[in-house]
Amino acid sequence: MVYYEIVILAVLMVFQTLIMILLLRSLTKGLILQLNQLDHNLAEAIKGVLENFSGELPDPPNFAQQFFMQLVQDRVNNVPKIVRSDDGKFKKPETGN
Repeated sequence: MVYYEIVILAVLMVFQTLIMILLLRSLTKGLILQLNQLDHNLAEAIKGVLENFSGELPDPPNFAQQFFMQLVQDRVNNVPKIVRSDDGKFKKPETGN
C-alpha cells in the first residue's frame, strides 16, 4: 500500500514539474516578445526625437547663473595645496606674500 502512495506522489511531482516548465517557457516567450516591443518603441522614439530636433539651444544663462558659476569656479580653482613636511606631518601652505 505504501508503494502505491509513493508512486502516485512521484507521478504527481513529475506532472507538477512538467507544468512548471511549460509555464516558465510561456512566460519566457512573453518576456522576450515584450522586450522586443520595448526595443522597437525606444528606437522609434529616438528616431522621432532626432528627426524633429530643430537645433535650437535653450536660453543662455542669465546674470545670476553666470555669477554663481564664476563663484564656484573660483572656489574650486583656489583650493589650497596640502603639503606634508619631511616627517610626514601636515604643514600650513605657504602664501605668496
